[in-house]
Amino acid sequence: MKKNIIITILILLFFTVVSSVSAANLIENMKTEINNSRIQLSDRNIEVTAAEVLQYFLGFLGIVFFVLIFAAGLMWMTAAGVEDKITKAKKILTSASIGLVVVFASYLISYLVVYILQQTTTAP
Repeated sequence: MKKNIIITILILLFFTVVSSVSAANLIENMKTEINNSRIQLSDRNIEVTAAEVLQYFLGFLGIVFFVLIFAAGLMWMTAAGVEDKITKAKKILTSASIGLVVVFASYLISYLVVYILQQTTTAP
């Protein structure tokens, strides 16, 4: 019994030392890459960049609402006829569907704005 505990402690100690050495090497490599890199300013407009960030955020919100719709559907299917659970699932499904439509419309509008800004700001 003691032999197994000692072996387990030695194995854990070994992995702790190896992981700390690996982490130290990773940090040192990151410092070297940061010191060797040069800062390059982008030639893009701030409006286009902000619109693209907004698109990514709206895409994330779309994923969240899709997960909510999926969870509500799963809740409805597993309600087993209990009216409270079915009503709650319907409310979640309705709210998430409306939210998904709003996010989708916002995404389309922001995509149109980014497209227009890119067409007007880029040189031919």
